[in-house]
Amino acid sequence: PFKVAVFIVSSLIVLVYHSSGIASALALIWKGAFTPAALGGAAIGITVQQAIRSGVARSLNAHEAGLGVAGTFFGATNSKEPINDSIMSILGAFISSYVVCFMVALCIVVSGVWDNGLNSTALTISAFNTVFGMYGGWVVTFCAASFGLGVMVSFAFIVHECWVFLSGGRFNKMAYLLYAAITFLGTLAKVDLIWNTNDIVNGLMLLINLYGMVWFLPVIR
Repeated sequence: PFKVAVFIVSSLIVLVYHSSGIASALALIWKGAFTPAALGGAAIGITVQQAIRSGVARSLNAHEAGLGVAGTFFGATNSKEPINDSIMSILGAFISSYVVCFMVALCIVVSGVWDNGLNSTALTISAFNTVFGMYGGWVVTFCAASFGLGVMVSFAFIVHECWVFLSGGRFNKMAYLLYAAITFLGTLAKVDLIWNTNDIVNGLMLLINLYGMVWFLPVIR
């Protein structure tokens, strides 16, 4: 709860500080999404198709809807309320996409740093620095690290459950060693390589999950 509060409060402070530019920022986002090559600079040549592709890929990475991850989590709780579990999962996807991601994007655009050539965490830090100065980096780093550690712990559980299913419960320690090794190597790789690999893996997970859903259609009530 503390890390969520830090993120929401700090993001709201940035938006309030730049409140006079929110309307123009929203207009810029809309224009950039539906007008090919409208933004100039680093965005020249980006088509509507590419914008939609990138948006879908990044939002899928944020909320993970359709990848089968939520089923693993809720299945482990032995819950007897599938409808309530589904509503909670939908709410999680909504918050991830339409609250968290939108707030970050709006902070970047409204602060005027969206075209400074940076990307990833560095771009977000530059947006927060317009309000918090040198402390903006500390705020973003704390949020990124705390949320990242939370995701790592969650996916360690996912890896364990999948490994147990595939291996029949054998060599469990090997799963954790592989997970730790891949995580470490990820910290050394370039951001573009991480995103491309992530998109490929998410696409494969989506196909596998869709296959499972079609397989279970005859027994779904």
